[in-house]
Amino acid sequence: MSLTEEILSQLPGDVLRGLRQGDRILTSVHKNSAPTPQLVKEN
Repeated sequence: MSLTEEILSQLPGDVLRGLRQGDRILTSVHKNSAPTPQLVKEN
């Protein structure tokens, strides 16, 4: 376990998991592979 992981594990909640999820989202946005949400639905 890195020092960063050790420090973050002492904080309330799962901070490290949230940071990793945010990193995955930003990476997918930069690679333009993030799914685009459908905001308007036509019938």
